[in-house]
Amino acid sequence: MDKLTPPITQLKLGLDTFSLRNQEWNLSQILEYAHRNKLHALQVGAHDLESLDIHYLTKLKDAAARLNITIEPGMGSISTLSSRWDTTYRSPHDYLLAALATSKALGAETCRVFLGNATDRKKGINVNQLVEGAINTLRSVRNQALDSGVKLAVENHGEIHSHHVKTIIEEAGREFVGFCFDAGNATVLAEDPLYVLESLSAYITTAHIRDSVVFAHPRGAAVQWVPLGEGNIDIRNLTTRFLQTCPTAHYHLEIITGRPPQVVPYLEPQFWTVDSTMPVGCLAMFERRVRAGYPNLNATLTTSGPPPDCFRSAMKHQDLQDIERSIEWVRQNFET
Repeated sequence: MDKLTPPITQLKLGLDTFSLRNQEWNLSQILEYAHRNKLHALQVGAHDLESLDIHYLTKLKDAAARLNITIEPGMGSISTLSSRWDTTYRSPHDYLLAALATSKALGAETCRVFLGNATDRKKGINVNQLVEGAINTLRSVRNQALDSGVKLAVENHGEIHSHHVKTIIEEAGREFVGFCFDAGNATVLAEDPLYVLESLSAYITTAHIRDSVVFAHPRGAAVQWVPLGEGNIDIRNLTTRFLQTCPTAHYHLEIITGRPPQVVPYLEPQFWTVDSTMPVGCLAMFERRVRAGYPNLNATLTTSGPPPDCFRSAMKHQDLQDIERSIEWVRQNFET
C-alpha cells in the first residue's frame, strides 16, 4: 500500500495493555514487547500495576525510560453509580487523588478515567446523574490536578455519548480535564468515530485506536472490532485527522479482536430510552457506514466470554498477530 504524501513522521504510536490481556504477562514482559516493536508509549491499566507505592512506580518509570517508552496510567471508574466502581476506595474523590499521585510518579501528563460501561447503559443507568456526578467529582480535585500538571482524560466507555463527554470537560474545567478518545467504543453507541474525533479533537489528550466493521442488522447494525485496515470506519482518514488535530496525543492501539459481532439496536425505541440526545449528524454518518458495510470475512477465532482452555493458546497467538498486523499497517501507511 502506498504511503501518504507527504509522509507523516510525528505519530506517537503506543499500546494499551488491555490488548495483551490474554498473554498473562507482567509489566516487565510488556515493556520488553513494546520495545521489540519500537513503540513510543504504553497506557498501563490499573490492574497491571503491582502497587501504587511511589517507589515501585518510580522504578517502573525509570525502567520504561531506559527503553525510551513513556507510561501513562489507565485508571478506572470515577462513579459510584457504575458496576465498575472499586468499592475499596472511600469515594471517587479519593480515587482521583490516587490516580493523580500515580500519574505524577510515572511522569505522565495525562491519566485515563471513565464513568461506567455499556453494561450500565443496558441496565438503564441515569445518564444525567452519571454526568452530573462526574462533573462534581472532577471539580473536587481541580487544585490538586493543576498542581500535579496531570490532565484527567475521560473516556467514552460505552455508557455515554461523546457530547456528554464534552459537557463534562467544559463544565468541570478543560484546563485539567481532557478526552480519551476510543474509536471502538463510539461504534457500539451508533456514533461515527470520525465524527467524534472531529467534534472533540480539541479536548483529546490520549486515545484508544482500533478498527471496526459495521454492517446492517435487522435491529439496526452489527459491529465487530478488527485489526487496523480491515474495517470500514475509514481508519486511514481518521489517523490522518488525528495527527492534524491532536498531534501531541498518544495513538494507543487497543486491539480487541476475537469477539463476535455486537448488535447495536438503534432502530428499536428501547435503545434510546436511556439517552435520546445524540446529534443527528453523527447518527447519519454512522448510518452511511452501516449501509456500505459488510461482515468481517477474514478467518477469526471468536468467543463471547473468557476463552475455553482448548482455545486459549490459539487466542493468545491471534491477539499477538492482530496487534502486530495493526502496527505494521500503521508503519506501511504512516512513518513513525
